Amino acid sequence: VYELGSGCRQLTSCTDMMVAGEPLCSIAMLPKQSCDVMSVETMRVLRLTTTTVDPISFILPRADHLKQFFMDDVYVPARSRAMSQEAAGWLSGANVAPILEELKPEGVAPLSERPVEAPKVSKAQVTRQQIAETAKEDKKNVDNFNRLQQMAVQRSKYQGLGSKGAVKGVDAATLQSDDVSDSEWSD
Repeated sequence: VYELGSGCRQLTSCTDMMVAGEPLCSIAMLPKQSCDVMSVETMRVLRLTTTTVDPISFILPRADHLKQFFMDDVYVPARSRAMSQEAAGWLSGANVAPILEELKPEGVAPLSERPVEAPKVSKAQVTRQQIAETAKEDKKNVDNFNRLQQMAVQRSKYQGLGSKGAVKGVDAATLQSDDVSDSEWSD
C-alpha cells in the first residue's frame, strides 16, 4: 500500500496489506457516486487477483428503520465528475476549487430532518416500574393496617372490656348485687 501526500511528488510506502485467499495484485477505489447510499455503503473497491476482479463493499451497520432516510451525517458532498477548469488554466497556475455534488437521491428525506420519535421504554424499565408500584401499594396497605390496629388498641383503653354496658371506673359487681330491696324500686 502506498500513499501520495498533498505536498509529495513521489509515492510513500505504507504498511503491507495481507489478504486471505489468492494473492492481491492491486486494488482500485471507485468514486463515491458508485456507492449505494441507501444501504449505507461508504466505499466500493475493486480487488485484482491473479485470476479475478472482486468488488468489495464497505457498509456501515444501521437500523433498518433508518435506511429509508439519506445519511447526511455520513455522506458529505463529493467531487463532481465535471471539470472545474481546463488543463490550460491549471498549467497557467490557476487554482479553482473543485465542483461538489450531493449524493442524496431525489425524493429521499435526510436523516437530520426525520421526525422525532417518542423514546422507547425497555422491558426492564417497565418491570422496575411495576415492582416499585407494587412495593408502594404494599407499604400503603401495611400503613393502613397499622393505623387500624392502633385505633383498636386506643379504643380498648377507653372502653370497658365487659358487656352489659360497663362504664370505666365503676365496679360491675356492685351494680349486680342483690342488696337492693323491692321498696327501692318504683313503678
